[in-house]
Amino acid sequence: MSQKPWILRQLEPYIHTQAVPMEEVTIVHNKGKLFPPILLVTDAGDVFETLVEYVDKNTVIVKLNLAISFIAYIH
Repeated sequence: MSQKPWILRQLEPYIHTQAVPMEEVTIVHNKGKLFPPILLVTDAGDVFETLVEYVDKNTVIVKLNLAISFIAYIH
């Protein structure tokens, strides 16, 4: 089984499903990008914005005002 080329892996989003509602979530995405674009979507399908702290090239912290479950698409 062959692995996809590096460039194709970079184009695919890392998908993080946060099923348990939380106010702060640390996501390790291993994309190797300092400020990757992040799309946050609620369970109802609504896109929302919130504070995102970029820890390093592979980790972000999503900070919310209230505990919700969501899906994060990290490009």
